[in-house]
Amino acid sequence: HAVIIDSLLPTLQKTADLLDSDVRVICLTSEGHKGHPVGGFLYNQLRTPMDMFFGSWLRYGQSKLANVVYTKEVARRYPKMLAVSVHPGVVKTELVTNLTFVRRAFVYISNFLMGTPFMEPKQGSYSQLWATGAGREQLVSGAYYTPVGVETEVDATSNSGEVATKLWNWTQDTLKTI
Repeated sequence: HAVIIDSLLPTLQKTADLLDSDVRVICLTSEGHKGHPVGGFLYNQLRTPMDMFFGSWLRYGQSKLANVVYTKEVARRYPKMLAVSVHPGVVKTELVTNLTFVRRAFVYISNFLMGTPFMEPKQGSYSQLWATGAGREQLVSGAYYTPVGVETEVDATSNSGEVATKLWNWTQDTLKTI
């Protein structure tokens, strides 16, 4: 997300300055953002395989947390734009079906216990489509939405200004290297 947003930022800002503009930045994330480590990010391990027990889930949680936090920071830094993060739901795609048996079982069991049904891919697009087409007054910049169009609170780490600033700076430094 950051590469695309950073590349489009000059155009987004110019457009946001126009009268009656409606510039939106919509980042796809996941309820998996809740699986982040304590404090948010393991910066010293982000570029490693993280092959410890549940390492792939930690990576996934951090990547989805980054989408939530980065979106909130875009909203804070660029108030003329509307920036939201959306969770599509648990969508039955290859991301789930290609997991190893143990990991797939974990996903199915945890979703069953939480009462979260799997969605078909078409249904998984509804949250992004809603954020794109809903009236601006229906959205709150910086907010996180679950299916479909439900503004949902996030944890303290996801709302932390300190975590957001550190992620923003780390991301900007990383973007300079690509």
